[in-house]
Amino acid sequence: MKKNRACYMLGLAVVAIIWFAAVDIPREASKNLLMKPAEAFALIQKNKGNPQFVVLDVRTPEEFKNGHLEGAINVNFNGSAFKEEIGRLDREKTYLVYCRTGRRSGEAVRIMRDLGFKHLLQFEGDIVRWQAERLPLVKQVELRRYE
Repeated sequence: MKKNRACYMLGLAVVAIIWFAAVDIPREASKNLLMKPAEAFALIQKNKGNPQFVVLDVRTPEEFKNGHLEGAINVNFNGSAFKEEIGRLDREKTYLVYCRTGRRSGEAVRIMRDLGFKHLLQFEGDIVRWQAERLPLVKQVELRRYE
């Protein structure tokens, strides 16, 4: 009985190790990984300075300016050149894609997958849930010149 329990626990530990290794940056994900906002925050923190990890905000520039995830780049899903701008991105990098509620980011991920991007991530509820969970945002401050 104890031997079976030990084997079961060892199996669970192996599954947990594989899961946490995959969450770091899933390289072989054929579908986007949908995680909780807190998991996305931890992933962003863990990958600070990693040039192979990109946080991609697909909201409008105005929405982006009012608050975005740390280190995010902005490509406006509603912009007329969205597909062209996305097409210039490196398809080998891992992208954490988000918008306001998930509609635009879901469509952006579909487009990116069609363009050959393989490493795409999203988090539940996008920025609305991120804010509800009181996770940090960066606000773009416009500098004024005094003349």
